[in-house]
Parts: sequence; C-alpha cells; structure tokens
Amino acid sequence: MPAHPPPPPPPVPVKPDAPGAAQALPGQLERITFGPGSSDLNPATAEAIRQIAATAIAHPELLVTITAWAAGNNDDPSTPRRLSLDRALAARAVLIANGVVSERIRTIAKGMIDLGTTAPADRADITEILPPAGKK
Repeated sequence: MPAHPPPPPPPVPVKPDAPGAAQALPGQLERITFGPGSSDLNPATAEAIRQIAATAIAHPELLVTITAWAAGNNDDPSTPRRLSLDRALAARAVLIANGVVSERIRTIAKGMIDLGTTAPADRADITEILPPAGKK
C-alpha cells in the first residue's frame, strides 16, 4: 500500500502588532523576545526563526535547541512554565513548518528557573548545535 506524505502543518499565526524582537548573539544563538504574557510571534521574530530553519536544512547534522523563559511570581510557578512552553512550541512550529523534522528539535520550558538578571525575562533562546561525536 503506498504511503502518503503527512499533511502540511497549519500555518503558524504571526501577529503584525505583537511585541518582540530577534537578536543574533555570539555562538550560533538567536534570541527571540515576547511581549509580557504572550507567545505571539511578529513578522521579524518569525523570519528570524525561518532563517534558523534554512540553516538547519542546509546542515542536516545540526540539532536545534529552543530554551524559553517567562516572567512571573513565586506564588504561581506553573503559569510562567506553561507560557514558556507555549513560546518554545511557537518557535518549534515555525521550524517544522519550514522543513525541520521534529526529531532535530529540542524544546526546554524553564518558566522562571535560571531566568537571569541581564537577559529579558520574556524570551526564547534558539541554538544550533552539532550532535556529540558518534551520534546523529
């Protein structure tokens, strides 16, 4: 029986007025910022993630890790954790929609854990890494 390719993923919603920015940082790192309480991507942040997808497609040995955070308060650690997961999954959806297979994408939702003091709290850092020697 012939196998049919899976249907294409639905388009990732991009909101033109969503707050956020993309910033390239040293070490194959792209930082995507979000508006407080939001996981919405804007055209600039979605385009930055599409560029990462193009790099990953051109270099099949690369793995992509998305680590996301969200501001919150210590009385409710669950809400920032869920929001950071939404942010990581939004970035992941753009990568998949642009041809990166899900097995090459690792998502980490940190919530407020290791939030840091110098980086924006509402962010996702996307890194492209080579797998350890001998693994694919």
